[in-house]
Amino acid sequence: MKLRLDTDGAMFTLKCFLSAMLAAYISLSIGLPRPYWGMITAYIVSQPQSGAVRSKAVFRVIGTALGGVATVILVPNLANAPELLSLALALWVGFCVYVSLLDRTPRSYVLLLAGYTAAIIGFPSVSEPGNIFMIAALRVQEITIGILSAALIHGVLLPKSVTSGLLARVESFVADAERWSARALEGEASEALDKERRRLASDITDLHLMSTHLPFDTARLLPRVRTVRALQDRLSMLLPVASAVEDRLHLLLRDHALPEPDAALLADVRAWLSSGAAPEAAEPLCARAAALEPVGSEAPGELLRLSMLARLAEMIRLHRQVRLLRDQLRSPDRRAVNPDVEPLLSDRARRPLHRDHGAAFRSGVAAAGGILLCCTIWIGTAWPEGSVAAMMVAVFCSLFAGLDDPTPAIRGFFLYTLMSLPLSAFYMFWVLPHVSGFAVLAIALAPPLLLFGRLIANPSTLLAGLAMALGLLGSIGLGERYSADFASFLNGSLAQLCGVAIAFFATRLLRTVGADWSAKRLIRAGWADVVAMVDRRADNVGAWTGRMLDRLGLLTPRLGALANSDPQAVRDMLVDLRVGLASAELSSLSHGIAAERAVKLRDALEVVRGHYLALLDEQVIGEDHEGLARIDAAIAASGSIAEPAARRACLIALTGIRRNLYPAAPPPQNWEA
Repeated sequence: MKLRLDTDGAMFTLKCFLSAMLAAYISLSIGLPRPYWGMITAYIVSQPQSGAVRSKAVFRVIGTALGGVATVILVPNLANAPELLSLALALWVGFCVYVSLLDRTPRSYVLLLAGYTAAIIGFPSVSEPGNIFMIAALRVQEITIGILSAALIHGVLLPKSVTSGLLARVESFVADAERWSARALEGEASEALDKERRRLASDITDLHLMSTHLPFDTARLLPRVRTVRALQDRLSMLLPVASAVEDRLHLLLRDHALPEPDAALLADVRAWLSSGAAPEAAEPLCARAAALEPVGSEAPGELLRLSMLARLAEMIRLHRQVRLLRDQLRSPDRRAVNPDVEPLLSDRARRPLHRDHGAAFRSGVAAAGGILLCCTIWIGTAWPEGSVAAMMVAVFCSLFAGLDDPTPAIRGFFLYTLMSLPLSAFYMFWVLPHVSGFAVLAIALAPPLLLFGRLIANPSTLLAGLAMALGLLGSIGLGERYSADFASFLNGSLAQLCGVAIAFFATRLLRTVGADWSAKRLIRAGWADVVAMVDRRADNVGAWTGRMLDRLGLLTPRLGALANSDPQAVRDMLVDLRVGLASAELSSLSHGIAAERAVKLRDALEVVRGHYLALLDEQVIGEDHEGLARIDAAIAASGSIAEPAARRACLIALTGIRRNLYPAAPPPQNWEA
């Protein structure tokens, strides 16, 4: 395994180097003045999976062209007013950062590249606005050549497809989900199991992001994107359903011994989940769960037993659907849809991701503020290399905008860039003067670039490798002909470092928030979405669930920081998810029953709404005996609903709300048949 990983890393390193050399060769062959932009771009866009390189290449080419257009519009019209031009470019970059952070798919590269490409082209061109169209066209060509070279090399030379990686992840996700569900049926609450479930939430989002690359993949048989999305939907629903079964079962086992038929059913479900048996074996298990549901009783725990058996049947059906979709994905003929799978594909819900407009706005303000600060220094001091610094501020404030705290990454980039300068000087003044011909140039650059590429291949050293590769290529500034000027080299290197330093301080002043701040915003966004669901202002339930689970995935790596800063703020978002789903079900049921009972159901929904509004207002949540009594009254009213299916659905939804909002309350005993 280790050898395979090392081989993959070495191949990725070689492809990065060949991509950069191909970009340099093409640029030099057609007479482009700054081939190093293509080389730098080739390293930036390279990804281990060829499909990911190709999809991102498309979006990056579009973004680069859009940035060039923005420059051609802004620079000639504002060249005589440097303050206004600085403001316009800063606002453009800030706007692009803001919009790109609202879309966490590869499409975000369009706006991200459009922003800092305008800075790369615009700031160095302010002294010659009359030539801006030609300069923009040349920069766009150089950057585009780097993008296309990387896409070509990674797509042709032993391509590593997205499909193979996606299918391997699917197998892992399904196996993990079945193992966790089987463990949940043991009825023992486990903190480790809770953490693993949260990890599944982030894995589901990763699956969503990987599927966006499928249309660009190099595999011969591509899975249908809609099959992957349908699988995501079922895995998403498994999280709240399996956790609800575990919760009810744990409480039942704590207070009572399970009836023998229930225990036998749970054992058979665990065996089915562990054996990997055919999906068809699920239906008899669901039928047994339905047959065991109590019809009506005032005995303690019977409502919990009803809820447990109903959610158990739902969990079994979801696992059956997950297995069918997995088998469809790994089928040799993926285009021939299994008749059992077709309804699952047509029923697929849209899956929006979480958007944080506040955090995106802060990142945009930080990028614009850093650029304006640098431009103020540049204009005020008549700094000859100020354009380089302003350009670097735009690049770094854009590249790291998605991090909670970008300053460690920017600081690391500064240090590694500084470390690369002696090597850059060695190549600039001792190696390149003796280079004659492209082949000799490639051989001369191979040792450091292959080393840096190997660092990029490892996630733990990616920052160091990328910083030193870009530092070397940017400092030597490979052009049509060799020209070495130590003063220019030193001034350009210092301007580059100053730009990174200004980006660091601007980000630290205007943008740094920390993981705890982001985690609290995620939790509060979940609370607000529960209120929206109660008020029927949310999108469809599937989309709402997808967004809540995306937040759970984003929250998981931040929980440690949040627990250290405010232990009381750590809440299980799965609880919020279960309450929201039960509220949606109850809200739809309240429109089809008698008015007096519907009033009781809406009264219970008001309890949910008030609870989450109090959380949003940062009120202390104590014992709410009145709210508990109102939910119990709704349960009593639901128990006398004549229509069996509606009665069952109302009781299950209300039991879920009661259990999640008041976990310490004793089970209700006023259920009437």
